[in-house]
Amino acid sequence: MREDIINEDGIPAFHFRPTEIRRLKNRPSQRKVPIHPHLLELGFMEHVAQVTQGQIFPDLKQRKGRGTLSDAISFNWHKLLHAQLGQDAVKKNFHSFRHYVTDELRYQQEVEELSRHHLLGHAISSEEDRRYGQRTPLPLLKPLIDGLPRVF
Repeated sequence: MREDIINEDGIPAFHFRPTEIRRLKNRPSQRKVPIHPHLLELGFMEHVAQVTQGQIFPDLKQRKGRGTLSDAISFNWHKLLHAQLGQDAVKKNFHSFRHYVTDELRYQQEVEELSRHHLLGHAISSEEDRRYGQRTPLPLLKPLIDGLPRVF
């Protein structure tokens, strides 16, 4: 949604929160995530600026009456992936990006567990981390997102 693209502390970010068209899996799923610089270079914020309200991609529709927008994205993504990779696409899906980002943050950047969980919306296992302190601020999350590889 248009209102889910924010600029906080000079950092463009996605604000993941429940809306009328999106539910969240759990409480930690509600979070703010900086937008990758490659998306910014491709003109994402210019596209967002053209949308005054509602969905930023209004052509994206649910596939079935009870289907979600993420179902539609996943379906379309798999069609494109299969057209490009053929049988090599069988074990890949849209959720594979989360696995890739987790591995990049964990092994390449050696990002501490708490910040990884804050970025990815995972539940926090440590009682101390769950009860005390605040979420990792956007200025500290930005370099982690910026460190992720570009798509092309």
